Amino acid sequence: RMRSVATRSVNKCIKRSLKTRTNYYNYNSVTNYQTGLIISNNPYSTKAKDLESRNLGLSSLSLHVDPIGTPSFPVHPLITPIYNSSVYVMEDAEHGANLSEYHTRENLKQGQSTFIYSRWDNPTSEAAGNLINKLESGYKGFTFGSGMSAVTTTLFSNVQSGDHIVAGLPLYGGTYEIMEALHNKYGVQTTFVTGSDIDQIKSAIIPGKTKILYVETPANPLCSVVDLSAVSKIAKEHSTDSNRIITIVDSTFASPVIQRPIVDHNFDIVIHSCTKYLGGHSDLTAGSVVVRDKELANKMWEGRKLFGGTLSAYDAFLLIRGIKTLEVRVKKQNDTAKNLAQWLEKHPQVEKVHYSGLKSSAYHQTMKKNNRKDRGDNWEGFGGVLAFEVKGGEEAGRRFVENVRLIHLTVSLGGVESLVCHPASTTHAMIQREKRLAGGVSDGLIRMSIGLEDEKDLKEDMEIAFSKIKQQK
Repeated sequence: RMRSVATRSVNKCIKRSLKTRTNYYNYNSVTNYQTGLIISNNPYSTKAKDLESRNLGLSSLSLHVDPIGTPSFPVHPLITPIYNSSVYVMEDAEHGANLSEYHTRENLKQGQSTFIYSRWDNPTSEAAGNLINKLESGYKGFTFGSGMSAVTTTLFSNVQSGDHIVAGLPLYGGTYEIMEALHNKYGVQTTFVTGSDIDQIKSAIIPGKTKILYVETPANPLCSVVDLSAVSKIAKEHSTDSNRIITIVDSTFASPVIQRPIVDHNFDIVIHSCTKYLGGHSDLTAGSVVVRDKELANKMWEGRKLFGGTLSAYDAFLLIRGIKTLEVRVKKQNDTAKNLAQWLEKHPQVEKVHYSGLKSSAYHQTMKKNNRKDRGDNWEGFGGVLAFEVKGGEEAGRRFVENVRLIHLTVSLGGVESLVCHPASTTHAMIQREKRLAGGVSDGLIRMSIGLEDEKDLKEDMEIAFSKIKQQK
């Protein structure tokens, strides 16, 4: 009897739940809580009724599946779905016209789909962009097929021939290359300065011509740090009604766990290579751009649509999955990196350690200043990447990276496995040696991205590599 009562109670709960979910997925007002996407006013609703009365052939029947998220196919996914559709059905011609430009989308009726073609945007990539935008507290987030796609689209969307950019060194090699190409092929001049030297940035501005102040912080590969608030202040002081100077920061090395340039430092655009910390598992290539206002959002939407760099649905799915553990990963990587930097600073075979988490670092206080302002605990972030120079120069550096075993010799960073590379022969190989040295990237510099391995095992692996340098002598 008790089992019978319990069964009836469970059945009532199930019926009540099904009724609630059916109402939740009502055609006229449907929002997927996980993605924030509207699934209402589906044109299939009237078409399906019309087709039911027609005697369709086998081939026609095979092509028309009931769409997900309708009364006949209710669904409530816990995980953001992968939308592999290349195109999306329009309600009518007016609906399509309003989708053609970013600003005309304001004319869309309540509940109308904002998607038409996946090169322009895709529901899964839109969900990823919205998520990153939340983390950065910006106006709008966009995702791209790579970090360089994000960088290139951002630059091309905000300058034209005759304009001027001030860029702080060191920079990622690919970013440096595209700025050189802008100069040589399109007449956009770039003045390269030391990014951490605020006076150099200020002096490089050309009134009426400078359109962008571009910095990377922490910078690749020396972990040098730029005072974000100081840069945005300079841009504001030199902007006029007819010439707005846009501030752009590549915040890849920090991630939103450590710094939020828009809300805390008044930056205009934040770029991430999501291949690194946001993805976090070395299994995707992606980039993101978060902007602070509608004007910049319009430029980025148009630029991404024309350049075709929209992130694929599958990679967007992986990116969303990776972001779920972002804070846990970054904090552990940061803490291990700080401990290893302190250990390396005292190591007899190390000439110099570059890591802002060291109190001896010239960037220590600036990095603390750049940290998130809303953090309630006492935790401070300095990043999970460090660089150091071994005694013995280039040959010693090469022997070190070739003799680690637990740590992997490869490019990139931010994944769960620890990685090591030799910048002079990899990430910065495309930069002329004189310019590379001037930026502080020496021939024997080693860069390490700290993963989630046990700290003692990383130290042991590094000691084995150090011993190989001794054998060389």
